[in-house]
Amino acid sequence: MVPIVSTAATPAKREPYDAAEFRQMRALDAWKKYEEVLSWGKGQCLAILDDGCDLKVPEWQATLPWGKKVIATWNSIGRDENCAPVPPGYHGTTVGYPSSLYHENKRGLAYNNFVAQVRCVTGVHLRKDEAKTMGAALQWVVDNHKKYNITAVNLSPLDDQRHVKPVPTEIDQPLKALRDLGIWVSAPCGNNNFTDGISWPACAEHCFAIGGARTDVNEVHLDRCARTDILVAANATSSANAYMAAASMILREAIEKGNYNWKADGPNLAEAMMAVFKKTGVRVHDPATNLDFSRLDLLAALNQVLPVAAKDASRASAPKSGTTFLGKDIPSSPDWKLIAFPGKEGTEAVEGGALVIKTVSEDENRAYFMETDLGIEGPWGIEFEVELREGIERIQIFAMGTDGLLAYTINLYSSGLIGCYDQEKEPHYQTVKAPGGKLESIRLSIPGKNNPKMEVYVNENDTPLITFNPMPAPKGSKPGISIGDDTNSYHGEAAWKKITIRPGGGLGERMKDEG
Repeated sequence: MVPIVSTAATPAKREPYDAAEFRQMRALDAWKKYEEVLSWGKGQCLAILDDGCDLKVPEWQATLPWGKKVIATWNSIGRDENCAPVPPGYHGTTVGYPSSLYHENKRGLAYNNFVAQVRCVTGVHLRKDEAKTMGAALQWVVDNHKKYNITAVNLSPLDDQRHVKPVPTEIDQPLKALRDLGIWVSAPCGNNNFTDGISWPACAEHCFAIGGARTDVNEVHLDRCARTDILVAANATSSANAYMAAASMILREAIEKGNYNWKADGPNLAEAMMAVFKKTGVRVHDPATNLDFSRLDLLAALNQVLPVAAKDASRASAPKSGTTFLGKDIPSSPDWKLIAFPGKEGTEAVEGGALVIKTVSEDENRAYFMETDLGIEGPWGIEFEVELREGIERIQIFAMGTDGLLAYTINLYSSGLIGCYDQEKEPHYQTVKAPGGKLESIRLSIPGKNNPKMEVYVNENDTPLITFNPMPAPKGSKPGISIGDDTNSYHGEAAWKKITIRPGGGLGERMKDEG
């Protein structure tokens, strides 16, 4: 078994395979934030099952600092190791570029991974029943996953038909075996713009179905239906699927590094990773199907399982004194400490110093205050997700800067709008609609001496939606954030169903660099 190695090899110059697609999935931010923490697939092997790969092209002749990029080949049609494509086969040569490219300065998403190239069909767009050889290829992965440390499978073929439920075939048994092993297997939904079904094998049970989203706007495109598991920003679902397989390898390592309890998210590691990707992804509403999908946000997924930023990795391992609240020990983190929290039952702490507020009674629904413990003068970030109760008009988030600067109040509206206003000059404020018309998460970067401004982001990209200058804080005030609801927003119960607060995605450091 090839071990997952923790040391990352960073090229002097590194360009993404597709800058627009990487930017939309926040892969560039993930690379930057976790540069010193994750190895981007090193030690793991991705099995690419397609119509054959030409290993003579320079992209697959690449040699990484620790060995060849392609460490195994197989042909389930000829039952030999010759994976070369036979016309009309062509697709398998390039489908691995988005996930695994390591050529000159260009890099795929998990560029340090190994690859196993497997020819299992005569053409990627199936025109006959090739389930038998596809099943044999999947069984080869089952039999050899320990030998090569195969942790993910890109099952690229598709029949370009409309399926809304699984189609029983010879691939089902090995797919189940791989799922039980926690090995990721996914397939593209198809590129025909169907809104009433997706291709096989994406529709198969125990195979994740990967759809596509546009790279310029928050919209779904290409084939989709209720069986689509997740979207990825890409111009074709084969690329989306390649990115998703690579993202699973990155998240797998992050889960291991962060000691994340994935069993709370699924019965096996593959399903748990999909659950993390879904709940941290950007919500996309599709008017054509009236369905809501989740779109990959790689940085948000990593933040979920790795509570400590790269710069704090060494500090995270040091013992920290915890805080006792409501009879429970709340673990400290290098980023947060609890100052005051007059809540009742339903409050719980989660790893990394995050706090989850579940159900709070009306009279306890104000005064939630967190204080930064970073010990830096520059701006710092927070991140939190809010789920409003039905019928609530708005809740307020009040933030103060780290150097005696008072930020404005942020209003979160149930309609998915964000409003900011100056408390001393009300009603001077601006309102911005959240992507998709529904607020899923919001990130704040609080000002400090080095950058006297505040920016509000929504879980879409790193373009600030609102920027404004703060005003002086009251004498004796402490830096931090207070969460409560507006007095006009009471409806006999707490204003929210759930609020999760955690350290915020390195935005402060990014602002510090740019400021």
